[in-house]
Amino acid sequence: MPIMLKNLSSLYLLSLSIFLLSNNVIAQKISKVKGNQVIFSTKSIKVESGMILNITSDGYEAGKIKVVKVGSSSAIGKIIEGSALVGDKVKLDKNSSPSLSNDESSEDYGSSPKRTSKRSGRGNFYAALSLGVFNFSTIETATGDFEFDAMMGLGLRFAKISSKGGWGASFFFGNSTATFVQRSSLIFRDIKFNYLKLNFDLYRPLFTKGIYGKLSLGVASASITANIVTWGDYTLDLNGLNGAAGLGYQYTSGKWFLQLEGEIGLAYYMSSKATTPAGLTAADPGVIGQMVYGGMVNVGHSF
Repeated sequence: MPIMLKNLSSLYLLSLSIFLLSNNVIAQKISKVKGNQVIFSTKSIKVESGMILNITSDGYEAGKIKVVKVGSSSAIGKIIEGSALVGDKVKLDKNSSPSLSNDESSEDYGSSPKRTSKRSGRGNFYAALSLGVFNFSTIETATGDFEFDAMMGLGLRFAKISSKGGWGASFFFGNSTATFVQRSSLIFRDIKFNYLKLNFDLYRPLFTKGIYGKLSLGVASASITANIVTWGDYTLDLNGLNGAAGLGYQYTSGKWFLQLEGEIGLAYYMSSKATTPAGLTAADPGVIGQMVYGGMVNVGHSF
């Protein structure tokens, strides 16, 4: 009897182990997306035509696929909810089983999905600290031209991102030195350039997982401070709008992420005011358009 109980116990443990392993949720990456079809690896997972699987992106659910064809090492799935990008993971739900519906099993998987999700997964909120380097085109005035060195600055970003894109707000402030190409006898020295922008941003995934495009629109403010030899301090205040387009790459590790971004845009100053030393008159330069281009490194955390 003890031997029989021991054998039964061993058999029970073996069966339990097999059950747990067979029901373990394993994820495989999507290697190709074309239209509403995806190709994913079937290594270490067993799938059958008709199964409904989950798509996950950075830890949140992005949609569902239905398996339509199974090969030796990969399978083709049809997106029936949400969306997918190359690099997203396909999870085998332990409750998943082949669909028994004749209508669904006879669908042409090149056609449009019959079911669509109202949302493409839960969007992640995140905050980030930014470090940027930007270059600015020359500002021309009647007195002379201001030419700026590369600007280093800091910023903050807050956004909500899902697998289909997202939106957010960003702030950046920086300062730089400048040189003056004069058209008169006035000599400017100790020239400083300060720049501030507050933008509303839109994000959209592009090409493959991790790469995204960005469009920004907001307000811009800048000031030039200098000393005019033998006269005194000079200030030029500029206020207006700015817009930019950019391309970036995001690397995610858990809830932490790193973004590398490049962008190009235009600061359009509609208001300008020059404050000159006593006894000196200088006309305001009027409307000014200034090209702005550079890059940002953003380090943040989602929550």
